[in-house]
Amino acid sequence: MKYGLEGIKKSFGRQTVFDGLDFDFSKCGLYLIKGESGSGKTTLLNIIAGYEDFDGGKRVIEKGTKIAYIFQTYELINNLTVAENIDLFENLYHITFDKKQDIIEILGLQDIMDHYPDECSGGQKQRIGIARALMMDPEIIICDEPTESLDMENKQNVMELLTTLAKEKIVLLASHETELIEKYQPVVYEIIDKKLQSNDEIDNEVVEAKDVLLPKPDQKYLKKIIRKVLHHSSIVQLFIILVIALTALVSLQTYFTIFKPIESLEILNSYEIYIEVTNDDEENPVMVPGERIVKFDNIILDGRKYRINVVPIVTNNEELEFYGQKEINGNEIIINQNVAKVLMDSQGVSKEKLIGQEMNLSYKIDFFSNEDTFEIAGIVYEDDVQNVLQVYYSNDYFKQTRSISEDMDYYVYHSDSKNIENDYYRFSKNTQLETTNLFVENMERINNEMGIFELVFKAVVIVIFITLLIYTIYSLKKQWRQVSGNLAIIASCLVPLSKIKSSYIKEKFKELIIIDIVLMGESLLYLLLIANRGIEINAGVIIVLNIIYLVMLLINIRSIKDYEIATILKDDKDN
Repeated sequence: MKYGLEGIKKSFGRQTVFDGLDFDFSKCGLYLIKGESGSGKTTLLNIIAGYEDFDGGKRVIEKGTKIAYIFQTYELINNLTVAENIDLFENLYHITFDKKQDIIEILGLQDIMDHYPDECSGGQKQRIGIARALMMDPEIIICDEPTESLDMENKQNVMELLTTLAKEKIVLLASHETELIEKYQPVVYEIIDKKLQSNDEIDNEVVEAKDVLLPKPDQKYLKKIIRKVLHHSSIVQLFIILVIALTALVSLQTYFTIFKPIESLEILNSYEIYIEVTNDDEENPVMVPGERIVKFDNIILDGRKYRINVVPIVTNNEELEFYGQKEINGNEIIINQNVAKVLMDSQGVSKEKLIGQEMNLSYKIDFFSNEDTFEIAGIVYEDDVQNVLQVYYSNDYFKQTRSISEDMDYYVYHSDSKNIENDYYRFSKNTQLETTNLFVENMERINNEMGIFELVFKAVVIVIFITLLIYTIYSLKKQWRQVSGNLAIIASCLVPLSKIKSSYIKEKFKELIIIDIVLMGESLLYLLLIANRGIEINAGVIIVLNIIYLVMLLINIRSIKDYEIATILKDDKDN
């Protein structure tokens, strides 16, 4: 069986590493590849292994050939024990190497099989990596600096083991310890002028092609391994996502609590002025004194939300025309002709049918929100209110509401400061209005100050989120490098990338479900302990985080490609 490279070309940017490189390693034996630092020894081994792409030429290695790679940087899975790392191939394919125990004893690993890689020295890690590679019983063994981290005794043990294996296998070795290795009489190749040259000849027999058809990897074990690989990174990701979610919730809730109530009653205009209303008539007060702002919003008409003015009813204006009740109490309301028209058009009913129907009004007082059902008691016709949806409520309603005391001020929002008095007069004929220029100026000053405060708040929140975003990207990128490095190690055990991707995606979706459950729990606690409103905010935060998670998952999956295992491992090593 012929194994080799023909006319290989490889460049990194403008730097040419190989230009027409040929390498025939069809015979069993020990091959030493020499070259100056940066000459491309590791790159050559990666191309042979199929871990790195090349620009031109041909890689003559039959598909399905078992190639074992002994990595320079150990490349162990930290969440697996020494035994699990060594038995990775065996557990994936249920194929036991008959020389397994001999190799473990030769490498002196029998006493640390229950340890984890982080508990082992550099030399031990190197020997673990060697043992794992040899358990595949490969046709080709690729070694990148296999003796670098070992003491002299273990260097000799490893070289004697590789020399023995070279009698019936192909052993390709790149090392700077040439004096040590040349004692074992390898065939020496050297990278010179972007090509591979040798004056040696090898007399061993050509390797016979083995009809090796590996079974499908054990899917359950593959999922188990990937779950262990993801364990640490999943915890880190969950923590990061929870911090981002909490920060987003606090920021958004703070914004809507502090700034949005300033808009008070939602109408179609944008000029923000609040008018304090009092009344000299103690027997028939329009509003009761206090210091809070009442905000009605989310007005629901026939299942649809509308922006509507909601104001207290004043019944002493004889110019207003009413249909139905004029006097209302408790949870009764009066709607104007514009609201009536919306309801009649949507429901296909007459105005008579509207009387007695129910409407939902939700209101906010400081940090507290409530929604209540009101009965339509009448319709008022106003010629001076064009295209404005308006609802009138009774003062009795607030007197019977627990969250509202009788010593409150109500602030009504109007659009035009020049015509405040005329604009409100139709609702409260006997009401005294503070409409002095001083009041208007004060309100404008307050609004301006709040506007500056809002800008500062937004700037601080933006800085916080940018900082969190940068940290998140850095952290998740680092986590992905570690995870992808472990996935590449699994791929080096001849597991198809499609199987790895499939199992990885399934485990990540399970992780996403757990994250969503925790996020919903966090949101529920937040609503109960901190804020009693903002379900839409919580839902929005969760949806956005899910989108970010899925986008990152897609990017990660797309980065796992053939011929990029070496690049992944290189990136993992750099971190």
